[in-house]
Amino acid sequence: ATPVAEPATPATDANAAPADGIYNIVLVANRRSFVSVVSHLANGSKSRFAGVLKPGDRRAFSGRKMEIMIAIPAAINIEYNGVDQGPYSYSVVPASFSIPAP
Repeated sequence: ATPVAEPATPATDANAAPADGIYNIVLVANRRSFVSVVSHLANGSKSRFAGVLKPGDRRAFSGRKMEIMIAIPAAINIEYNGVDQGPYSYSVVPASFSIPAP
């Protein structure tokens, strides 16, 4: 059966703003997946990464506001403030989300 796209239950409150306003995440690949990370800045947007993560790859990102797209959400775990939150969803349907959440 194909998984239904629904957000995974976070281990901690992923919407809690850090004291300094800088969000720190690490994307950890369990399987291959295309990932895109864009930072939103006062003077525009900047692509931080766009490419395929392979099993075992880890990519760290920091920023006040980021947009993340994961082609296969079930393949990528998200670490927030050092805590593994698991995948954004257990789906194989591409997903995009913002940090912080709107």
